[in-house]
Amino acid sequence: MIKKINGGIIKGVDEANKRVVVYVSTPAIDRYGEIIEQSGWIFDNYAKLPVLLSCHDYKSLMSQIGKAVNWGVDEVGLWMEFEYFVGQGNMEADWGWRLVQNGVAGYSVGFNPIQWEERVINGRKVKVYVKQELWEVSQVIIPANPDAVLNMIEMGDEEMIRVVQRGLEIILKGAVPPHHSEESQKKEWDKGIAISQLRRWASSDGSGDLDKIDWSKFKMGFGWFDFDNKESVGGYKLPHHYVEGGKLVVCRRGVQSAMAVLFGAMGGVNVPASDKPKIYEHLKVHYEDLGLEVPEFKVYNEDELKEIFGDVIIEERGVDNQSSPRGIQWEDAIDKEEELIIRVLAKYLEELKNKKKEVK
Repeated sequence: MIKKINGGIIKGVDEANKRVVVYVSTPAIDRYGEIIEQSGWIFDNYAKLPVLLSCHDYKSLMSQIGKAVNWGVDEVGLWMEFEYFVGQGNMEADWGWRLVQNGVAGYSVGFNPIQWEERVINGRKVKVYVKQELWEVSQVIIPANPDAVLNMIEMGDEEMIRVVQRGLEIILKGAVPPHHSEESQKKEWDKGIAISQLRRWASSDGSGDLDKIDWSKFKMGFGWFDFDNKESVGGYKLPHHYVEGGKLVVCRRGVQSAMAVLFGAMGGVNVPASDKPKIYEHLKVHYEDLGLEVPEFKVYNEDELKEIFGDVIIEERGVDNQSSPRGIQWEDAIDKEEELIIRVLAKYLEELKNKKKEVK
């Protein structure tokens, strides 16, 4: 099956019934140098189960976020009317609808190519699909078709990255957005060395001087920063990254130490209670990438912390957590909808950055 990602030119929104009419495919040349001839769509199989999926995920029932209630082809392209399953217990459907409302939704058609040919257009060889069977449609984020942009708002990669980054900042406030990093070659963790490396890495001249530091870059080595004191090294907490070969890498011991401190070990960390679930989400991504068992977000006593983190607590070097005796409390419960939003936005941001690298 071939997947073609499009932004989606809106035709109309029905807020009351949670419906949107949008073009999901047009005959424009996409970023892959291919064209879908719109008169060639076949809908026979799709009509039997006209679902709207999330990100081409066929494994989870929760990935069905809506259904197509009508569709057709006109002079612009293939349009579809989707009804979202909002307020029915599927948070991903709720968030998908929110993206529609905010004008940053994208759609991708999955189809089986039946017939295609090569044509020369403006001196360029282009693959043209002239007959194709529609299998499914998904809501995604990265536009491939330059004609398909929701609400006619045209965004380049740089602008879309800025929008998604800003959305994460608004939601997370002081917590650093989740991201992926390769594992450090170093086994031991030394907070002092890590911060020194991060200062030099984030400074424009490699000096580590405060007036040369790009603070938005510096914060990526930490789990949390003080939004009102973000131009001071002391405003950044829970470091867990080294810099190797000019690249940010995550230290296994470092991320375990940060998680232990978040849960109250070694005096805990003095950050707002509402930020702790968001910091946990950040560290959780690193745990998963490293193949570590992720501790449950809950209250632990001192003995339980020692059992979970063991010698990680004992071996912590350069500790200066500006500590508070308070670790995780029951009232710090994770907001499941917020957790999903954080993960989806972080995933989209990474996809956008990867897409930008591919285009370059």
